[in-house]
Amino acid sequence: MAAVLLLTGVGAGGALLVLAALTGVAGALAATRADATLRRPFLILATLCFVLPGLAHGFRDRWPDPLLNRHSSVDKQLPRLLREQGGEVVDWAWSPVGRADLYQRPNDPDKLILADATNSTVFLAANPEGLPALFAFLPDAVAPVRSALVLGSGAGLEVRLAREAGVADVEAVELNAAIIRLVR
Repeated sequence: MAAVLLLTGVGAGGALLVLAALTGVAGALAATRADATLRRPFLILATLCFVLPGLAHGFRDRWPDPLLNRHSSVDKQLPRLLREQGGEVVDWAWSPVGRADLYQRPNDPDKLILADATNSTVFLAANPEGLPALFAFLPDAVAPVRSALVLGSGAGLEVRLAREAGVADVEAVELNAAIIRLVR
């Protein structure tokens, strides 16, 4: 339960720093029970385990993001987009499910939300004219319905397609709370 709360609150990097600091606290407590000759070195190590994560947290904005640097894996969509098309990550969020990044291309009002730098979902800025021409619109056009359930709604493209098709009642379910935060 603590890991879920840590991931949600401070992200994966922050969770590792908190756990390292807790290791320092545990080490300090254990050092008080150590033999007198070992107590001082153990207390020094425990103090370092507590202090170094705090220093790392203080300088976290100066460290490169391993998911976003130009040397990141070519298998990941987000680093490839950043290298080939430019743009920037304008926001990001963590959840117990993973990380989500809000990416925007230069001079493009639409954005992409990428889950763990790979799976993308389009976050449309406006209601474009071409929605009915998308392949994803086909089910709504072939079999018109009054209600729809969109599982894994991401940034809401399928919800907008259903609305465009005249579906009156659309329920959207998204598991990744980080994506929900970025959409809001």
